[in-house]
Amino acid sequence: MCIAGKILMIEPAAFSFNEQTALTNVFQTYEHSPGVQERALREFTDFVSLLKKEGIEVKVIKDTPVPHTPDSIFPNNLFSTHTIPGGRRLVFYPMSVPDRRSERKEGIITYLEQEYGPAVQLQKYEKEHKYLEGTGSLVLDRKNRTAYCCLSPRSDKDVLEKWAALMDYDYIAFEASDNKGVPIYHTNVMMGICSGFAVVCGDLISNPTAKRKVFDSLEKSGRRILEITPEQMERYAGNILELRTDKKDPAGENRRIIVMSQTARKAFSPNQLKIISGYGKIVSPSLETIERIGGGSARCMMAELF
Repeated sequence: MCIAGKILMIEPAAFSFNEQTALTNVFQTYEHSPGVQERALREFTDFVSLLKKEGIEVKVIKDTPVPHTPDSIFPNNLFSTHTIPGGRRLVFYPMSVPDRRSERKEGIITYLEQEYGPAVQLQKYEKEHKYLEGTGSLVLDRKNRTAYCCLSPRSDKDVLEKWAALMDYDYIAFEASDNKGVPIYHTNVMMGICSGFAVVCGDLISNPTAKRKVFDSLEKSGRRILEITPEQMERYAGNILELRTDKKDPAGENRRIIVMSQTARKAFSPNQLKIISGYGKIVSPSLETIERIGGGSARCMMAELF
């Protein structure tokens, strides 16, 4: 199954502005106030409840205050899980800054390795200052075993090549920058792949040949392509995820939902929303605090469990 029906989410214990990641993430806005953690926790709790109401199985692990990990609410960068012939696979990734590496806490590692067995460990590349931050760096077409990766300080091509060989995936690497020339820090803010369609901000891919390769590959996969503008990308329109619910449609198939934040939903045009809703119910939590201060949105908060 290429669409997850179960996800893992990390309940924040000390959510705050992360000065280390802000060096490469222009989506973050500085704010330090006593109410930030409480607001983020409320948004998180409401998001989890919304997903459960839709029939998604959510495994919640509570973060710990020590060591301080302000970005633990975004676990999809830390690990990924995969269905492989004869079983399943768990991969841990090299993270770009020290306080994100500290997210490898006993609770999450114990749970995952109990479920999946020993993980593939790619952390050794941190010593070489080479990083690949999970399904932030990698937008995966799991059905066709193709990984799309926007190269950046957080997404290294050497590690990408090692990952692709290990996982038996093809990959398409490209460079993309925002309107100010700043590299896009994670691929999943500028593109998202669902079973029947894909969203992509092609205007930001600097090399015409690379852009054509991305679009040709998506077209070959049979997906409908929805192009988003840089302005829509800045409002997290690329940060979406399709999930499989436990509810059945009239044909007896599991219903699908397309998860995006309210910010992202408001960024799409009415026609784009009409097209997306043809592939699944749009579910859109309010994540204003998490988005503004953390620089990530709905897709970043959900780590798929296959």
